[in-house]
Amino acid sequence: MGAYEILEEDFLAADKVFYTDSKNRIKDLLNILDNPSTKPDILVFNGAHDDECLSESQYKELVSKKGINVIGQDLEVCEICYDKLKTKQFLAKHNFPTVKIINEPKEKDFPLVIKPTDAWAGKGIKIVHDYRQLNNSIKS
Repeated sequence: MGAYEILEEDFLAADKVFYTDSKNRIKDLLNILDNPSTKPDILVFNGAHDDECLSESQYKELVSKKGINVIGQDLEVCEICYDKLKTKQFLAKHNFPTVKIINEPKEKDFPLVIKPTDAWAGKGIKIVHDYRQLNNSIKS
């Protein structure tokens, strides 16, 4: 049947490409897999963002049970990469240098760069110069 890719724009090597949105993703995926004319030999999941990586990695087992080879990220890897604190802990465990986490900043620690642990692609990064900005950023 050939190789298929779903949910991503990098389709030059695929025989067929299927696009879907997150609301219909599992239904659309099952329709593709259960239809003999669209069932692939290989399915490539290539999520561009952490949330896509997480959801696609959860489908790998389902797809594999249908006898289809799956190329894509493992759930454990996606969970580590999605959570910046888990990423830092993983890197530190393997002796990679990481930035310092300041849980209770002192006046001398400002300015600080803050980032949500569950954001990607620079989303949510802020520079705060004092306690007021820090508290306002944490609340929002």
